[in-house]
Amino acid sequence: MNDEDSFINGHLNEMHKSKEDQARAKRRKLKCYIEFGGKLSRLADEIPSTKLRGPVIAKLFPDSKCLDPALRSNCKWLYEALNKPGHEAADILTVLNVESIFDLGSENPTVIRRRFLAAKA
Repeated sequence: MNDEDSFINGHLNEMHKSKEDQARAKRRKLKCYIEFGGKLSRLADEIPSTKLRGPVIAKLFPDSKCLDPALRSNCKWLYEALNKPGHEAADILTVLNVESIFDLGSENPTVIRRRFLAAKA
């Protein structure tokens, strides 16, 4: 192996590691969205009024203000789809033909919901 081959192999290895790092980052991001959705779901059970719940969410999770409202809503939807029996999307894994929500390759609950609705149609 010459220097050029070593250089190429080194960069290929870095790209491979980078893809693995990206996959782990996507998984962490989706996990965070699902956990955030769980908090939103529990708060909705405790405080049914969205008007009263909004300030509580803003106080507990000030950085959530930077999230698109649809994304926040879909975090809750995804959590409930995965964890609440009887939810309208409780069959999400079956409909999307995956064993785990992490198998989809998307970290965005809005995209996942869109895929679910398209597959369900």
